[in-house]
Amino acid sequence: MLNTELTDCGVIILAAGKSGRMGKPKFLLEHVSGETFLHRLITVYQRAGIHEMVVVVNSIDFENQLEYFSTLPERVKIIQNPTPEKGRLLSFQLGAGALSGNIPCFIHNIDNPFVETTLLEQLHHSLGEAGYVKPVFDGKGGHPILISASIVAVLRDETNEYQDFKQLLDTFYCKRLEVEFEEVVLNVNTREDYRLFLKKPFV
Repeated sequence: MLNTELTDCGVIILAAGKSGRMGKPKFLLEHVSGETFLHRLITVYQRAGIHEMVVVVNSIDFENQLEYFSTLPERVKIIQNPTPEKGRLLSFQLGAGALSGNIPCFIHNIDNPFVETTLLEQLHHSLGEAGYVKPVFDGKGGHPILISASIVAVLRDETNEYQDFKQLLDTFYCKRLEVEFEEVVLNVNTREDYRLFLKKPFV
C-alpha cells in the first residue's frame, strides 16, 4: 500500500560516476532481489509513494544503455551529466531541474542500493523544520538523506559548480536520526564490496 504522506517528495538518484573500480555502471549491478541496483531503488521508492523520480547518469552510460533505460517506469526521468568530474552538486542541480518545483527531496547514491519504505517514512516524519535529515547507525551518518524544499531551492541556485556537495550541506541544520537499519552506512564501491554484498541477504 502506498504511503500518501510521501507523495509530496521526490528522489534524485545520483549515478553519474564512471565506476572505474567496478568495471561496469553500478546501476546495472544485480541486487540480491534479482533486480538491478537502479530497478531496486525505484521499486522501493515507488512502493513508498514517491511519484517524482530522477536518475542522473553520465553521458557515456546514457548513450550506451538506452535500451536498459527504456525498461524503467515512464515516470522515471533520466538526466545526463556531461561533466560528472565537477562533483555531486552539479548532478544534484541537473536532477533538481527535472523536478516539478522545490519539493522535499531524497538524495540517494547508487552505490548504496539498500533502502526500505519504513526508513523513508522515518526520515520524512523527522524532517520538520530541519534543513535536512540524515539516518545514523551506531553514530555514523548514512544514506539516503532527505532535504527540505527550502534547501532544494538554495542548492539549485548555487553558482559555484565545483562546491563540495557535502560541505555545502553542512552549512544547513541537519537532524540526525538514529535508526536500526545498518545498511544505511554501507556502500558498494569496489568488486570486493560487491562480493561481500552478494554473500549477505540484504532486502
